[in-house]
Amino acid sequence: MTRANIRKKPNTTKNAWLAKIFSFSFFKSQGKKKHTVQKRRALGKFQYSSLIAGILLALFVLMAALLSTYQWATSTEFFALSKILLTGEKHLSYGEVLAAGQIEHHANSFALNISAAQARLAQHPWIKSVALRRELPNTLIIDIEEKQPVYWAVRGHTLYYCDEFAQYIAPVTPNNFASLPVLDISDDLQEKIYQLPEIRRILQGNTIDIPAFALASIQINSARTVQCFLDQDNLMLQFSLDNYKKHLKQIKQVILNLQQRGELSRARSISAGDNRVWVKNAKYLRSQ
Repeated sequence: MTRANIRKKPNTTKNAWLAKIFSFSFFKSQGKKKHTVQKRRALGKFQYSSLIAGILLALFVLMAALLSTYQWATSTEFFALSKILLTGEKHLSYGEVLAAGQIEHHANSFALNISAAQARLAQHPWIKSVALRRELPNTLIIDIEEKQPVYWAVRGHTLYYCDEFAQYIAPVTPNNFASLPVLDISDDLQEKIYQLPEIRRILQGNTIDIPAFALASIQINSARTVQCFLDQDNLMLQFSLDNYKKHLKQIKQVILNLQQRGELSRARSISAGDNRVWVKNAKYLRSQ
């Protein structure tokens, strides 16, 4: 057997030991890496928990400070209401407004619930709109807009003020007495009468030019016929609610004609309808 044909046997023992050494070193390094990652994770969790705890502590301290500040602001006399200014009142007195809003002098400005006080005032029958605002440290301003009474109207056995749309406002009392035309509307017409403001404007404006004090009453029956009684001239005007503009224009022409002839003082009623106007005088009835 030649030397070339002889194969060198591998050293299996040496290779086994090398494998063991490298294998042990690999797992050892892997173990170290795993241990390092675990330490980092644990440290990260601790830092995160510390951060959350710090934030919660800061929030607690802030809330405690705010609560303490609020308690001081709502109890100190520095913010006591020494000035309560009221604007827009006509029928309501200063005391009535404060009582309706449950607002007291020298009460703490921050302790007063502005929204609640404003809501209470808005429920008052005389108040159309209201706005409250603070001016620190000790002033409260109340701006109100009252409903405008235009008529008297009887409901049940009580005399009420009504607005321009025939909506009830409040009972007439000696403390807020004002003489106004009497409005009598049929029970069948309880909705808003949107024509009323325009009718008043035509009657008391340049169209017919009736003085405000001369209009004594307005009656609207279930047939939607309007009767306006003028106390000064002892004269009744009658026209349809649904065609009031045309009818009032016709009535105006008749009134001008009667004035030119000096006969208006004799007229007791002027009625418009069916493209005609009827004038009833003190002694006889004549069609115009």
